Amino acid sequence: MSTARWQKASFGPSRARRRAGSYYQPAQTQLRQAEATLKTATARLGYAEITAPRDGVLIARNVENGAVTPPRTVLLVLARAGQTQLFLEIDERSPNH
Repeated sequence: MSTARWQKASFGPSRARRRAGSYYQPAQTQLRQAEATLKTATARLGYAEITAPRDGVLIARNVENGAVTPPRTVLLVLARAGQTQLFLEIDERSPNH
């Protein structure tokens, strides 16, 4: 093999290298899309946790697990922590209810 031919064969871009290069750009695009999806999912996760503004006793739940609600919807009602009184009227004539 001549020297010129050997250098071209040895140092020129191989077929495998050229083929691998053609996958690089689509892989970069997929990576950027995955990173954007992760960023969106992380932001949405912040909406998944509900924290109470104070200690208290839960007295009403206005939504079910998994419900999607508009902003400013009252989800839960808390009574202040401490002494809680409960007043009930019980009809003694109908014990099954």
